[in-house]
Amino acid sequence: MQMKINLSIITDRLSRIQLSNNGVVLLEGTREVPEEEMGLITDVASKLANDFPRIVFRTGNATGSDEAFASGIAQVDSSRLEYVLPHAGMGRKRLAAGSKQVAFQQATVAERDMLSKLTLQASPIYQNLAAGANRSSQMAAKFNYLLRDTLKVQGCSSLGLAPAHAGLFFVNTKHPGKGGTGHTVRVCELLDVPVWTQDVWLNT
Repeated sequence: MQMKINLSIITDRLSRIQLSNNGVVLLEGTREVPEEEMGLITDVASKLANDFPRIVFRTGNATGSDEAFASGIAQVDSSRLEYVLPHAGMGRKRLAAGSKQVAFQQATVAERDMLSKLTLQASPIYQNLAAGANRSSQMAAKFNYLLRDTLKVQGCSSLGLAPAHAGLFFVNTKHPGKGGTGHTVRVCELLDVPVWTQDVWLNT
């Protein structure tokens, strides 16, 4: 059955976000996207960028959903596309020319400590990973990805990142709480940032 874009349920909220200074909407999700739905995700992003010309859109530059969303924004105006990366240059070939790129590694020690506390508040299941980050570079790298996800929602004034106002997510419907996407959704919920998954903006 063919899926269709339907933004009517969220249009009013996005219109209010657009009236805010530095209005930011997250666009991201799972890497595991059915091939036939990649184009729909790109089309959703293009429509958002056209319909809401004052909103900035933020993603994480992973393959799958992030890449499809970013492609749609870049087709309209890449200057309103923000990538928040775990380290500078990550996924360099996927970065749209003219976009803003911020790396988690540029945050101060105090900011990283704050993001760490917020990360574990949203996802206490990662307590062991956080503890292991002091002993293992591999675990530290994994935990830094989660801190980066938290940063995408929380924002950071020293890095020029405003807090997110809402998020559109393409989740793994079988495991919606899985991995970095599930964590990012939980951070949004913790900070009262509205979240809309594809069951809201894609309909049969």
